[in-house]
Amino acid sequence: MNASDLGNIKNIIFDLGGVILNIDHTLTEKCFAKFGIKNLFAHYKTLTEDNYFDHFECGRISADEFAAKLCADFGAEIERELFVSAWNALLQDLPVERVRALESVKERYRTFLLSNTNEIHIDSFHSYMQTSFGYPDLSHLFEKVYYSCRIGARKPDQEIFRIVLSDAGMNAHETLFLDDSGSNVASARAVGLHAVQIAGEVDLLSVLSGLRGV
Repeated sequence: MNASDLGNIKNIIFDLGGVILNIDHTLTEKCFAKFGIKNLFAHYKTLTEDNYFDHFECGRISADEFAAKLCADFGAEIERELFVSAWNALLQDLPVERVRALESVKERYRTFLLSNTNEIHIDSFHSYMQTSFGYPDLSHLFEKVYYSCRIGARKPDQEIFRIVLSDAGMNAHETLFLDDSGSNVASARAVGLHAVQIAGEVDLLSVLSGLRGV
C-alpha cells in the first residue's frame, strides 16, 4: 500500500496469530506426532465435506467434539489435558513492543481484532495476557474483538468482513486490514478494504510506523 493511501485510513482491523501473537504451527504438529497423529495441518487441508477444523473455528462444534473427531480420524487416544497442551503448543509470545504500539495506535484510530480461532486457543492466550501483562484478555487493546468461533464465520470468507464492517459501522475504503495470510488479504481487498500482508520484511511495527501520528 502506498503512503498516499494511508491518509484516508480511520480504522484498522488486526489479525492475531502471525501478526500480533507469534505462532509456530510446527510445534503443535510435533506434539501430536508423539501420539501417532502426523502431518496434522496437511490433513486439515484434505478435509472437504466434514471439515471439523472449520466447524470448530466457526463455533459449530465444542472443544470436546473437536478433540473426539480428530482422535477418531487418526485412531488415537489422548487425555484431554494433553490434547489441550498439544493444540496450544503453536501459541508463542506477544512482544511487549507490539502491545505498546497497539496502545498507541488505539489513541488515533478505531482498532479491532479479527481472528480465526477457537475456544481452546482463546482460553490459552487470555491466560497468557493475564500472566504476562496483567490484563484478563485482549479487549483493552481494541474497540472490539471478533473471534471466528463466536461470530460463526471465518476468513477468508468475505462474509466475515461484511459482518465486522456492518457491526462496527465502518466504511471499507477507510479501513486497513493486516493479516499474515495472502488469501485473507485478497478476500479483504475484494470487499473494498485496504489490506497489507504481514510477512517477510513487512512486519506489524513497520506498517504502523507509516501511519499518521504513530
